[in-house]
Amino acid sequence: MARFNSETPGQFPKALDMKGFDTFAKVEPIEKGWSEDKKYCVTKTDGTKYLLRITPASRYETRKALFEMLERVAALGIPICGPVEFGTCADGVYSLQRWIDGEDLEAVLPLLPETEQYVLGLKSGEILREMHTIPAPETQEEWASRFSRKTNGKIQKYRECGLRFDGDDYVIEYIEKNRELLENRPQCFQHGDYHVGNMMIERGELIIIDFDRYDFGDPWEEFNRIVWSAAASPHFATGQLRGYFGGEPPIDFFKLLAFYISSNTLSSIYWAVPFGRSDLDTMMRQAQDVLRWFDNMRNPIPAWYLKEIYPPFDLSNPAQTPDAGKCVVRIYDLGTLRAYRFAVIFARYQGKWLYCRAKERDTFETAGGHIEPGETPLEGAKRELYEETGAVKYDIAPAFDYTVHVQAGYSNGQVFIAHIQELGDMPNFEMTEIRLFDTIPDKMRFPKILPILFEKVRDFHEGLCEGRCPERRENLMREDRQEQHRTRARGMKI
Repeated sequence: MARFNSETPGQFPKALDMKGFDTFAKVEPIEKGWSEDKKYCVTKTDGTKYLLRITPASRYETRKALFEMLERVAALGIPICGPVEFGTCADGVYSLQRWIDGEDLEAVLPLLPETEQYVLGLKSGEILREMHTIPAPETQEEWASRFSRKTNGKIQKYRECGLRFDGDDYVIEYIEKNRELLENRPQCFQHGDYHVGNMMIERGELIIIDFDRYDFGDPWEEFNRIVWSAAASPHFATGQLRGYFGGEPPIDFFKLLAFYISSNTLSSIYWAVPFGRSDLDTMMRQAQDVLRWFDNMRNPIPAWYLKEIYPPFDLSNPAQTPDAGKCVVRIYDLGTLRAYRFAVIFARYQGKWLYCRAKERDTFETAGGHIEPGETPLEGAKRELYEETGAVKYDIAPAFDYTVHVQAGYSNGQVFIAHIQELGDMPNFEMTEIRLFDTIPDKMRFPKILPILFEKVRDFHEGLCEGRCPERRENLMREDRQEQHRTRARGMKI
């Protein structure tokens, strides 16, 4: 039985039958939050802290389902208030979770430089995309009918609540004209309330909290709460979309985003009524923000989306090079991203890594460069490998995707591994020298990017050489063979 120190002030839950928790040295009630749960910060005798939540017994099934979902989310490596134990007690249902010893992101965010706000947004988008890999139950109702019915209810309740905001006709008209956007949408697990108010910073890392409203539905509907994040930081909100999509979101996303935010804007008005004038005024102001962001629903891309501040950048422009300032490199599984702009080739030759040097530089770099219009990434990689190293006989295949984010913008690329069997004469292009290294050169171009890519490439390459990933080796070689067949079919020389 977990025993509570009777000298600690406050109202405590009755005895809990908790495995491995013989004593709590300290119990502190937590007053924050909207939940009906009783919440406590409990500390074991060894100093370890946990979040203890006590829920009425009538909610046993819903709380058990929530705990099981948290276990599934935590199993993906997603940073959350991790589940530890679930059970019943005299006061109802309890759950014990990892204590987050951090700060509320909503409070910290305005104090950070805008670039750091953007980077945290990127991370939140990446986390959400991983969360959305959890599928919806096969018995889930088709999305269009389900959400259209839900939207009808929101419109009706809004009209019946007796309150109006200026411009509500624009919102309702947009909804009615765009219901077809709901057709054929996929469904997955949803956090249910994903915004800066449910995120924390712990030792510099982003942590997601409060899954109480979890659901299953269209993954893009999850962004209906981004209005709170955008109000707190347009840089964070822009980064969140870029992180989720690995670059520029498609226009279809923005159209659906406007639809989901419109629906939520209507329901927020009658939802706020029971909470009093202050909350109602907040929702009324937010409705006007929504109309301003979407230009009275004429433009689906919201005004807070900072496309011009974070556009795709060009590595050939010295003013935009990542070496000029802070940059963030993200690694993705192969085929995750879209709109690839660069191909980077890490080449092996005679058991070493081959790098090249441009005529006007004293630094070395991998082969690689722009993917030309009409080229696939693999075609661009083969062209660059020949132009910059003179390789005439080799095996090459894609390994993974990456993106680089700097203040000037972002750019997506694909990384390749090549095994060169034969080098010809050095073509008369940009490069003037090639040299072999055991690892990355001391003097390198893009020192904030290449070491990160190299670490991933080295692990990838060692996995192939040691036979840990035979299916990956076969997939890479198959991709290269298929590309050679496509190229021959177009009458091009390999």
